[in-house]
Amino acid sequence: FGASRETVRRALQVLEDDRFIIRESSKRVIASSAETLGKVAFVGGGWGVLNNPVWARVWAAFEPLARTNGIKATLALYNWDPLERVWPGKLEDAPDAVVFTSAPTKAIEDRVFAMGDRCPIIATDEKFVYKARHVVSLDNYEAGRLAAKALVERGRKRPAMITWRKDYPAFVERERGFVDMLKALGIPFDEKDVFAFSGETTSP
Repeated sequence: FGASRETVRRALQVLEDDRFIIRESSKRVIASSAETLGKVAFVGGGWGVLNNPVWARVWAAFEPLARTNGIKATLALYNWDPLERVWPGKLEDAPDAVVFTSAPTKAIEDRVFAMGDRCPIIATDEKFVYKARHVVSLDNYEAGRLAAKALVERGRKRPAMITWRKDYPAFVERERGFVDMLKALGIPFDEKDVFAFSGETTSP
């Protein structure tokens, strides 16, 4: 437009001050939607949930996209306070979707899943595979293959895999991937080297 670089800089700053554009850390300028097109709540049990790699990656990838495309993304991180003090918190109105990883209490977890008839629940923990409409997690077959490969690369001659619940599809897939990788690598093993047990434990 024949304007000087300084004029363009000032114009961009005015637009940024009025929230018409957003300057990202990479210094790209992204247009921001003027209207709210939807709401997504990221729900978890305190800041510790950020250690959940799937949940954290979904948030890190989704939040800037949402912000620049008219989707309101909010964090609702509940702690150990009594339920009446922390609920509904940022979920007074049902959002269009909930991305859920965990809750500090069963009462809060039940409240979250009770919202399933009003909005889809997207869980990032395999243990909710029977409760959430969608579950985002690692590919279990590939996880088993990677585990076997890592053991062999570290010089293990007799690898073993422990499956927590034989009837749980995720663990069955991991075991299948684990065994298939051993066979692909030509590692001899007895079936007793790959075994399963059933039981309630927090550290299988």
